[in-house]
Amino acid sequence: APPFAMRAVGSMRGMTGTDPFYALAQDHQQVLALMDRIEATDTSMVMRRNTLLTQLKRMIAAHSLAEEDIVYPMLCDDAHRREQALKLYRDHAEIKVKLFELEVKPKNDPSWIEDLRSLRQLVASHAHEEETIEFPRLRAALDESRRVNLLGKVSREKSLLL
Repeated sequence: APPFAMRAVGSMRGMTGTDPFYALAQDHQQVLALMDRIEATDTSMVMRRNTLLTQLKRMIAAHSLAEEDIVYPMLCDDAHRREQALKLYRDHAEIKVKLFELEVKPKNDPSWIEDLRSLRQLVASHAHEEETIEFPRLRAALDESRRVNLLGKVSREKSLLL
């Protein structure tokens, strides 16, 4: 779909709730659940692993884009958490590198699942930090109208890739 249409879809999604941080936390849970599904595969399921990994990459890309373009700048500016935002950007870079490594490694390699588990641990730790420390700080720095506006922006940004 054209970008304009995807932005409109994102705007509509943004109007269905009021808490962008809940929506981002839901993304985290969906990513971790998909990783669990991938982990349940065995070495003979190469095509299944490829398919699920592609899904995982798309989910993470859309979520990361929204956080990096919308949420983290607000974390710096509104919550005055510059160093913490930079750490979250670095986490995203590391996650992307690990995704690339999983993509190029043979899916039937016995160590592939260990690499996935390592990635899952990184994602879980990153999500925990956001949900328990950074999102509450940013939520406290924003009034209700800015939180609703943030939800629309996050939804629109994610819709560009999903």
